[in-house]
Amino acid sequence: MRLRMILTLSIFGLFPAGIVRAQQPYLAQQPGPWFVGEPVVVQVILEDVQSAAEPVCTLAGDIPEGLRIQGPQTGRSVSSFLQSINGRVTRRETASYRFSFAVTAERTGDFTVGPFSVELDGRPLSVGSTQLKIQDLPADPDMEISVSLPAQVLYVGQQVPLQIRWAYAGDLQEVQQLFSALQIRSPLFDQFEFEDVAPRTPTRLTLATARGGVSIDAEVERESRGGRDYIVVKGSRLMTLDRPAEYEMVPVTCRTEKVTSWGRNLFGDRVARSTSPVLAAGKPLSFSVRSLPAENRPESFSGAVGQGFSIAVAANRTVVRVGDPITLDVTVRGQGNLQQLMLPPLSADGGLSESDFQLPQERPLGTSTDGARQFKVTVRAEQETVQQIPPVAFSWFDPQQQKYLTTRSAPVAMQVLPAQVISASDVVGGATDSGTAGVASDDSAARTALTFSGANLAIEKDPAVLLALAAAENAGEMLPALIYALGITVVILAVVTKRRSHRDPLQWERDQRIRRARQSIVESGSLRGAESAAQVARALRQLLGYCTGEVRQRADRLIAECETRIYDRSGQAGQPEQSLVDAALKLVDQLL
Repeated sequence: MRLRMILTLSIFGLFPAGIVRAQQPYLAQQPGPWFVGEPVVVQVILEDVQSAAEPVCTLAGDIPEGLRIQGPQTGRSVSSFLQSINGRVTRRETASYRFSFAVTAERTGDFTVGPFSVELDGRPLSVGSTQLKIQDLPADPDMEISVSLPAQVLYVGQQVPLQIRWAYAGDLQEVQQLFSALQIRSPLFDQFEFEDVAPRTPTRLTLATARGGVSIDAEVERESRGGRDYIVVKGSRLMTLDRPAEYEMVPVTCRTEKVTSWGRNLFGDRVARSTSPVLAAGKPLSFSVRSLPAENRPESFSGAVGQGFSIAVAANRTVVRVGDPITLDVTVRGQGNLQQLMLPPLSADGGLSESDFQLPQERPLGTSTDGARQFKVTVRAEQETVQQIPPVAFSWFDPQQQKYLTTRSAPVAMQVLPAQVISASDVVGGATDSGTAGVASDDSAARTALTFSGANLAIEKDPAVLLALAAAENAGEMLPALIYALGITVVILAVVTKRRSHRDPLQWERDQRIRRARQSIVESGSLRGAESAAQVARALRQLLGYCTGEVRQRADRLIAECETRIYDRSGQAGQPEQSLVDAALKLVDQLL
C-alpha cells in the first residue's frame, strides 16, 4: 500500500521524488582502458537539486601515492517542469551538478579514488569510491613529439608561433598508418587563444583540444640522425598571450595506433590487420609571460607588441580653408597582433597640436587588410599659419629588445586659406540694367541709397498677415536664447569628450574587449546547445585575464559547465543554453 501511494503521488506531482534522488549522488567515470600519464575524468553527479544553495564536493579519502588529482571543476544545468492539475499550473525548477576530477597516474597499478563528500544545505552526503586499473601505455622509441617557443621570456599582448614537431623512424607505409590516427595533446592548446586559419595543404597535424580536434597546415621533410632516417612533420600555430603568469613543465604527448600485424587484401595490397595504442611524450615546456613595463612608456603607445612597425598618413586634400574637414588615411604595418591594434591620439608625443587642429575625441576602430591596420580620421585646421600635417607618432613594445620603440609618419604639406565670410551684399543684390552696363556707379552709394519707388505704403489691415508678422518677430526674439543653449550644450560635450580622450588606452582597450565578448555571448543565444555553449566558453576565456577572486571562480565554473554541455551525449546538447548565456552576461556586466 505504501509503495502504491508513493508511486501515485509521484505521478500526479504531489510527492517530490527529485528530493530523494538529490540525496543520492553517484559516480561516473571515463571508460577504460586507462594509461599512465593520461588524465582520467571521474565525476560526482548530483541531480534534481531544489535548494538555492550550491552544493560543495570534496575528496574525502586520501590521495594514493602515484596519483595526481585535480579539481573539481563544477558544471551546473537547470531544468524546469510545468504541471497542470485541475487547471492549476505549478512550476518546479531543479538543478543538476557535475563535479569533475582529473586523475593522472604516474605508474601502473590498481588505485582507489574516493570516497567523496557532497555538502548540501549543511547536510553531508557521502559518495563511494571507484577503482582504476592503470596500464602502461607503451612508449614507441621510434616516435618523437615536441613543442617549442621562440623564447622563454614573453610578454602580454605578444603573438608567438608555437612550433609543433612530430617524427618517426620507419618506412613510408608505416608512417602513413601512424599519422592517420595521430592525436597531439598539451594543456597549452586550451590555455591560450590561437589565430587559426583553414588548412590549405593536404598534410595536416591534428591537435586534441577541449573544443575538439583542430587541424593545422604542416610540411614533411626527412632527417638523418644517429644512422637512422626520420620522416618529420612540422606545423605552427600563432598563439596570443593575454595574461602574465609562470608556466612550468607543461607536458606534451601524442597517441596513435601502431600496426602489430600486416596482411594482404583481395588486390594484393599490404593492409593493417591489427593495431595497438602507442604513446610518445615530449620534453615539458617552461616559459614566463610578463606584464609590459610601465617605465618609459610613451604617450603614443596604445598596446601594440611586436617588431618592425611603421605608420603612414595621407590626406584627401592639401589646399583647404580654415575649418574645412580633412580626411586622413592612417595605415599601420608591422609584425604583431593587428586585429586588436588601436590608433594612439594624434597629438601624442609632439604630433598634431590642439591649438592648430580640431582633433577627433573618439578613437576609430579601424579595419585590417593585407597585413595592415587602416584608420580614417577627420581633422580641421584652426589657423591660417598651418603649413603641414605634422608627423604622427606610433609606439610599440619590442619583446626581442625588451623596450619601447617609436616611429613617425612623414609630414604632409598643406596650404590653409582664410575662411570665406559671406556678407549680406553677397546674398541680396539689385539687378543691373543692361542699358547702363557701360556707366560707372558708386558701389557705396548703391548700398546705402534708399528709394521708395514702387513701395506699397498702405496700412495693412488683414489679421492673418499681422499675426504672421508677429509670429516671425517672436521667433526672432527666441533665436538668441536657442543659440545660447546650443553653445552651452557644445561646451558640456567638449568637456566630456576631453575627459574621454585622456582615458588610459589599456583601460579603453579592456572595455572594448569586454564589450566584444559580451556581444559574442548575446549572439550565442540564437545557436544550438553545443554551439551556444562553445561560443560562451570562448568568450569567457578571453576575459579570464580581467577576472580576479570570486569573479574568476564563477568564470571557471561557467567554462566547466560549458564544456560539460559540449561533450554531453545524453541528447540534451541540442537544447538551447539560455541559462548559460544569462549567467555569462551577468558576469560580463559585473566586469563592465
